Amino acid sequence: MKRILLSVFLVLLCLSFYAQTVTVTFTACDTNEHYVQLDRVVINNITEGWQETLYWPDTVLTLQVGVGIGDVETCRGASLQLSQNNPNPFSGTTYATLMVPETGDVLVEITDLSGRVVGMYRRAFFQAGIHQLRVTLSTAGVYFLTARMNGRSSSVKMVNQGNGGKDEIVITSDVVTPFTASVSPTPKGTPKGLSTNPFHLGDQMMYVGYATVNSEEVVSFSVEQVQEVSQTVMLRFVVSPTAIDGQPCPGSPTVTDIDGNVYHTVQLGNQCWMKENLRTTRFANGDSILLDPNPVYMLNGYGNDANPNPYRYAPNNDSSNVSVYGYLYNWSALMHGDSSSYDLPSGVQGICPDGWHVPSFYEWNELRMCVREQNVFICGDTNINVGKSLAAADCWDLCEQTCCVGNDQNTNNATGFSAYPAGIYRNGTWPEFGQHACFASTSDRWDTILLSYNLYFDKVYVEVFGHFKEDGLSVRCIRD
Repeated sequence: MKRILLSVFLVLLCLSFYAQTVTVTFTACDTNEHYVQLDRVVINNITEGWQETLYWPDTVLTLQVGVGIGDVETCRGASLQLSQNNPNPFSGTTYATLMVPETGDVLVEITDLSGRVVGMYRRAFFQAGIHQLRVTLSTAGVYFLTARMNGRSSSVKMVNQGNGGKDEIVITSDVVTPFTASVSPTPKGTPKGLSTNPFHLGDQMMYVGYATVNSEEVVSFSVEQVQEVSQTVMLRFVVSPTAIDGQPCPGSPTVTDIDGNVYHTVQLGNQCWMKENLRTTRFANGDSILLDPNPVYMLNGYGNDANPNPYRYAPNNDSSNVSVYGYLYNWSALMHGDSSSYDLPSGVQGICPDGWHVPSFYEWNELRMCVREQNVFICGDTNINVGKSLAAADCWDLCEQTCCVGNDQNTNNATGFSAYPAGIYRNGTWPEFGQHACFASTSDRWDTILLSYNLYFDKVYVEVFGHFKEDGLSVRCIRD
């Protein structure tokens, strides 16, 4: 009997690449509409009489329509196929699934945009079936994961935003065994759930969420419904979690701009920040932000505030850098017609999505003071040494001085703010890429200078600096 069930499980895994599916995505909030991170979700199919459990970070359940223990089909004609890696973008480590149609020699490799191979896995007798891959990368950038077998290939594009410590591909299981909670729950940290239990459109389902709030486990209201389409299910909790520094913002774990770019967020003190640099090509009203054709704006070395055009620039003049470092924007793009502001909050939406705004000088200063007041964010015994806690854990030039941003970068980013050294754009050049993170504010001086907050690879602190308004700087938005 066990052999029969195992055979059916493997057939269903093969079918998962082709069968019609319903995808249920789970999220959660409290009664104040603040985001709650789920520990697990218990799924009950009342019609079919089965139960499964998803464990965080797995919050997506895939149900195969019309597929159950008795629905045995073959994968005749199946081809070599890689699934899109998940998560994507990712921070150092991601997962993918590879379907191998017959036993044979399989090569899996990672290449960068230039075609250079940075990681490889090869096996002469790769077993037919479904295989789970763990991909680890040490350098941020855009990569391609490609599988090759007998003249066939399958490839997916990956965007890495962190440092996994090494470049490698590991087969974490030779044939993925689907989980059923009553038999073998999916361990935490594995890819998203694929159910092999019987499911048909119109089945009556019940979902219950569990979360940890203030060190106690709490249970959501149950959601009971007929499941006919793919959808996101909101699980609601009575309690309201406390916002914790360095964690996603309650109620706003992500924000999406008009181009569809999704940014993660981070809570620091009373402020909710984007934890990624802005990379939009349009304002919230749909107006375009032009890619600068590289004119020269400098006027006798003092800047020229007469240029009204909003421009963006790819860091280091390389478009492949945008996915990690964002764009650099001039003052006209930053402000979108608004006037300079020192207010707290600034009141300037500018280039930011609806519900978010460009921070003023004093809002940046509030962030700096918040970080300086917490020992966990300070390097050494001096509270000005907070640069490392705000800087991303990779991509900085090296520095030998203890507590400077470029020294021992694995200890960076205690706040989760993830500042990347995108450098600046100035007068047709892109200086200090890899050395300098320069964030624009809404506050100006003398009509030609804007104030910015800056991190340097060879300094231990956050520095206030003035830049010409024609310069291109990184932008972070803050929630209204």
